[in-house]
Amino acid sequence: MREAADETTIDIAVVVMGTNDRQTIVEDRNRYALFDPKWREVYNERIDDFTKTLKGSGARIYWIGLPVMRGARFERDMETFTDIFEKRAALNGITFIPTHDVIADENGAYEAYGVDKSGRKQLLRAEDGIHCTMEGYERLARKIGGVILADVDAGALSASAKGNAVTGETDAATAASATAPTSLAALGLKTSGYDVAEVRTGRSDDWRRAGVVVK
Repeated sequence: MREAADETTIDIAVVVMGTNDRQTIVEDRNRYALFDPKWREVYNERIDDFTKTLKGSGARIYWIGLPVMRGARFERDMETFTDIFEKRAALNGITFIPTHDVIADENGAYEAYGVDKSGRKQLLRAEDGIHCTMEGYERLARKIGGVILADVDAGALSASAKGNAVTGETDAATAASATAPTSLAALGLKTSGYDVAEVRTGRSDDWRRAGVVVK
């Protein structure tokens, strides 16, 4: 992340992690079991370092909580991770977006299927009970994108309002423009035509199985 921040201008950073962090931390030849006090101390420090690096690049950060999971024990652990992320986000002054109930039934419990915008029943989750189908990811993206676009409309994401990433200083003209509504186009962000990561056949995020075409 430090290398990327040094080489790339980052306007918006959307951070999603946690499902692969359910493991022992090894640091300086010491082993810390999952969620033990020392584990939490090291993990919190790593979150704070990661966040500080992104903030230093001038990025506005959106840290995403995890959706509901199928396995009861795995769900409890992911709720713990989400709680950690929410607390660190508050302490680091960044935006936290909860998603636990975005792909869930009316009681907040796991459900593999849901109704789409057209009223059709769609598969939302992959067979592992962790990942999503493209329809499920789109549902998450609508929630996350809605928060980001609300900030755009409120002028919180003006490209001219970053100021100095280290000192936070802005001049009078920049401060005045920070309250003006802007748009994704004004930020130099794409409104259509998204880059798609390499798709590997058989992987749970293989969106081609859902018959979706991404241009």
